[in-house]
Amino acid sequence: MFEKDKLEDTKKILDSVSNSMCLAKWFQTTLYLQNGYNHSCHHPSPHKIPIFEIKQNFKALHNTSFKKQKMQEMLDGTRPSECEYCWKIEDLGKNHISDRVYKSATSWAMPRLQEALEKRTNDIEPGYLEVSFSNVCNFKCVYCSPEISSLWYKEIDAHGPYPTSMQFNNFDYLRNTERLPYDPNGFNPYVEAFWKWWPELYPKLHTLRLTGGEPLLSRDVWKILDFVIQNPQPHLTFCINSNLCVQEDLIDKLISKINQLEGKIKEIQIFSSGEATGIQAEYIRFGLNYDKWLINMEKIAHNCKNVLLATMTTVNLLSVPSFSSFIDHILDLRNKFNPLVNFNKIQFMVNYLRYPKFLSLPILDDATKEAFSISIKKLIEKRCELSFAEKDQLERLVEYMWTSDNDVNLQRTDFCKFVDEIDKRRNLNFKSTFPDLINFYNLCQKS
Repeated sequence: MFEKDKLEDTKKILDSVSNSMCLAKWFQTTLYLQNGYNHSCHHPSPHKIPIFEIKQNFKALHNTSFKKQKMQEMLDGTRPSECEYCWKIEDLGKNHISDRVYKSATSWAMPRLQEALEKRTNDIEPGYLEVSFSNVCNFKCVYCSPEISSLWYKEIDAHGPYPTSMQFNNFDYLRNTERLPYDPNGFNPYVEAFWKWWPELYPKLHTLRLTGGEPLLSRDVWKILDFVIQNPQPHLTFCINSNLCVQEDLIDKLISKINQLEGKIKEIQIFSSGEATGIQAEYIRFGLNYDKWLINMEKIAHNCKNVLLATMTTVNLLSVPSFSSFIDHILDLRNKFNPLVNFNKIQFMVNYLRYPKFLSLPILDDATKEAFSISIKKLIEKRCELSFAEKDQLERLVEYMWTSDNDVNLQRTDFCKFVDEIDKRRNLNFKSTFPDLINFYNLCQKS
């Protein structure tokens, strides 16, 4: 985690170029090879990588014409609209630090600032590569989609889209935007382009992160793991995202591979996800067994001694009743394992959900918002081990929640339609699972 002084210095450096400069646009990329989409930060919506571009130049997996246009906007001091997550944080005032600063301050970005200024919009190699090979997944998280989850794909294929105003997760939209995933067992031109690029790209990577779907269910992920084991890179940080609720033999296989990487690369990081506890977490992340998730977090922390274990959150309105308890669980895990090592082994980062809007925090009623604000304040006061960055992320989460939403009544109506349909399709019960949100649900019914 970064200290305040370093973050403030980074912001000054970025702003000396322009007040919209973000090095993630140059040096970070996430490739969704299952449908040929790409973005350089997890906040903006991914954009399509044109097939003709990768046929001419496989480096266009990262260096798309669209991305180069956004680079130019940043150099010119124009705020790219796709980066609204950070602009909203910065416009809150109170010197909140946005993620363009957090990302630019990293060791895969800031040392290459001059290179970005020299290259401008010419092809450049990313330092941070996150790659998804397929949408194969054993979860159906409420805010996910068929392009990322094969179980979501099967549900929509069987039952159609959800009856919200925008027909949530409808195939027509995915077809029209070319987001439908390729058959994971068939030919995929984006995967082909990746493996052509891989020998040249791999030695230049600072950070390699494997994601999905559920990456432990992808044969290409295990191929990458074996390649890295056989081709050590002392400067490489290797990361893998996993829901950690796959079958036990795959967890054991992951632990074995991670331990084989020990000493062959610089650092190993495992990322999982969560933002609620118990049955509420299992409702949000359908397919999750929360107790099993906690057991596997501990299992990896215990058996992989030098591995950083981090939790990503996507805080949505269903998280509100138990989010503080969830952070307590993470901090308790930190306090158990951090004293055994000389680094911050257990970490978390706080992100708020933007889409679908009918699950976003701003549409909550004031009473629920106030209760959540109080719970976060108490959490910060109680847990003195929270870092500056963690406190800042928690505080900005609350401030974002209190921002206004222009179509709140529409989103509240959609919320009711969505959870009613979730309950019907998945044999769940929203009201018994979220008793603290019943008043909000009743309010939404009147919208």
